[in-house]
Amino acid sequence: MKLTNITWDTKDEQKLETLPKEIHIPKRLIQFICHKNEIYPDYNFLMGYNTGIPKKWWYGIEDITFIFMGAWNDPYVGYKDYAINTHTVEDAMWDMYNEDYPAPSFTSPEYQTYEQNFTKYMQDNREDVFNLLDCIIETTRNNMADYAAEITGIRPKAFAVNA
Repeated sequence: MKLTNITWDTKDEQKLETLPKEIHIPKRLIQFICHKNEIYPDYNFLMGYNTGIPKKWWYGIEDITFIFMGAWNDPYVGYKDYAINTHTVEDAMWDMYNEDYPAPSFTSPEYQTYEQNFTKYMQDNREDVFNLLDCIIETTRNNMADYAAEITGIRPKAFAVNA
């Protein structure tokens, strides 16, 4: 994976000439930078890594694609060319749901309805879902920018990510 189309945060023309045009991120750092495989910065990288089957609209929310990775792997969602582990988002939203609507006893008959209402909660709170996904992406991009700053001494303002 590499950072390309880098815009550096410096006005020093001489320094700009010496900075790299792209930065390769070693494979051993990808797992660290990408939150131990919770997010892949390139949707196509994930699709080539494993035969994911994209399905439309996770929880019925437009612009978020559900990616089934098989029975033994975690599913992902595709959003803004990133693939993000569904459990990361679902766990946070489930916690919010439980705060807003305290859960009945696990053994009570109402619990099944409670779980089913989570889908409606996700749809009704789609802005929170989008905000959470954007935060995950921004954190990953900041980790990549930190790595670039570590090896060059200057933080990039903007860049693209390519597998």
